[in-house]
Amino acid sequence: MAYRRLRPRKQKGKAMVQDSKPTGTDRARMRATPPALFSVFMVAGVLAHTLSPVPFLPAWGDLWLGVVFLVLAGGLMVWAVLTMRRHDTTIHPRGTTTAIVTDGPFRLTRNPLYLSLSLIYLGTACLLNSLWMALLVFVFMICLQLIVILAEERYLEAKFGDVYRAYRAQVRRWL
Repeated sequence: MAYRRLRPRKQKGKAMVQDSKPTGTDRARMRATPPALFSVFMVAGVLAHTLSPVPFLPAWGDLWLGVVFLVLAGGLMVWAVLTMRRHDTTIHPRGTTTAIVTDGPFRLTRNPLYLSLSLIYLGTACLLNSLWMALLVFVFMICLQLIVILAEERYLEAKFGDVYRAYRAQVRRWL
């Protein structure tokens, strides 16, 4: 597949690219960014836990599970960021996407960065042993999907067309 990059760079792995010059309007139209949503839900979860703590794990399990989720989240996030940088495309959700990355964690999920945010939230819920936060993680994921992911998917389909549709048909949104 022939393609044109904005900045030539050596790259390893696979990326399906169909590039155009970025403009100020070449980005997903989302109402809120993932870090903003994450912050709102983190504050809400910690506040709910502080006002009315409801544990959901045995005392011996909260630390272990929390650490496991946080380590998984950190590893997934670093892997996704490095993969995106290797393909010279933005990690910023409101930035201009220059490539559909299909290797690294993007072979397993179309949204590894959002999955890692969800794992960080779940890890924090375990560390605090907060039922409220454990329940809110699902609401957080639904909001991410409705406010961010669907807007990104519309943008990617409009920009990359069949290339994105083929990728979407092969890889699940979350896992």
